[in-house]
Amino acid sequence: MPLRAAVLALLAFMMSLQGLAATAILLNEVAGRVGDQWVTVQDAYIFRTLQRMRTGTKPLELLERDQALAKTVQKVMFEQMLVMEARAIDFKEESLSELKRLQKLVETNEIALEWQRFLKKYGLSTADAWGRVRMALLAERFLKKKLENLTPVIAEAEIEQFIKNNPEKVKN
Repeated sequence: MPLRAAVLALLAFMMSLQGLAATAILLNEVAGRVGDQWVTVQDAYIFRTLQRMRTGTKPLELLERDQALAKTVQKVMFEQMLVMEARAIDFKEESLSELKRLQKLVETNEIALEWQRFLKKYGLSTADAWGRVRMALLAERFLKKKLENLTPVIAEAEIEQFIKNNPEKVKN
């Protein structure tokens, strides 16, 4: 009987290791592809954590699942597409003031410990993490500039002409 208990204990231990292995595989599971870059579930978790850091939302890390995770993967892919497009046209506008603000924020006692845990958990160097933040800022600025260029400029004279021609559509 002791042999049977030992075998059962060994099986239980092996099954628990299998669960850990499945978690590790899931964390690095490929979730999508942009150009020649793979997007993993881990990339989505890192993306979300960095977003939460930028907005000051606590806790920094929030592991999403199912539809929320799928939406975050889409956002990561969209950001990567924007970065690829920005680099293709040599767009280099950076928000250094925002980057400095975030670096100061991470040095505060409130977030410093969480930041270090985050870096360690995902095996990121500080430079890697800030590189991802820079990418996010670049994508944001590029999208903003792109939208500004798409927005039509309406002259004051055109507005006045429209009001004059369509008084029933315009209420004071």
